[in-house]
Amino acid sequence: MTPLASTQQSHTHPTRPLARLCGLVLLALSFAMPAPAFALDDDVATPPGGEITWARRREIRVIQKRSFLKEKRHAFSIEGGVIPNDDFFTYVPVGGAYNYFFSEDLALELSGAYAINQMTSLKGALTKPRPFGPGLEVRLPETLQWQGGASVLWSLVHGKLAFFSTALGEFDVALAFGVGAIGTKVTSKAGETAMRTVPEGHAGLGISFYMSQALALRLDYRHFFYAADGGGVSYPAQFTLGLTYFTAALN
Repeated sequence: MTPLASTQQSHTHPTRPLARLCGLVLLALSFAMPAPAFALDDDVATPPGGEITWARRREIRVIQKRSFLKEKRHAFSIEGGVIPNDDFFTYVPVGGAYNYFFSEDLALELSGAYAINQMTSLKGALTKPRPFGPGLEVRLPETLQWQGGASVLWSLVHGKLAFFSTALGEFDVALAFGVGAIGTKVTSKAGETAMRTVPEGHAGLGISFYMSQALALRLDYRHFFYAADGGGVSYPAQFTLGLTYFTAALN
């Protein structure tokens, strides 16, 4: 019985190493074979006689450089807005600005505006005569008349917006810092008025939306600081909306 058992083992054991060897060969071949063509994205075609590199694939997907350039260009703007942070008057500044762009990120701006005064409902309620109101006499010692100054604009953000998947618009976001002068009208207790001009400093933020190579829509915020008549600091906040025209770039 023992010889028969040894004969069966000699016929069964050699087949196991052969099967393992075939499995290892097939596994190695599967790793060595190149990736099939359908592994690439459908929207990326392989150029004739070459392969698509990752840099080329990224170039296809990334938004291209800005199409609207400002460097060495002049810009002229007309603006109108509101100064809402006064208890007794709402000021409507109307004016304009001139810009020269040294680069895509840095510009010089000269601006000026005249302030139209509109009495708020608070002053109207306080001065309404009796018996319909308290009949108080409200005297405002100083009101805004005009403003002019120079600013440095520093563009921090440039981006693009898609409109209904049919058009792509560009915009810039810029910080503004500058100095200038503010004209005010001072009313004394005796009712006499006098004009006053004081230096001011300002800071703010602006956003420009480019509609074409020559036109842009701009939205600006400026906060002014100047010494008030009789002591203290006045700080009007101004919001304006404007239309800008750009000249052709200089060669």
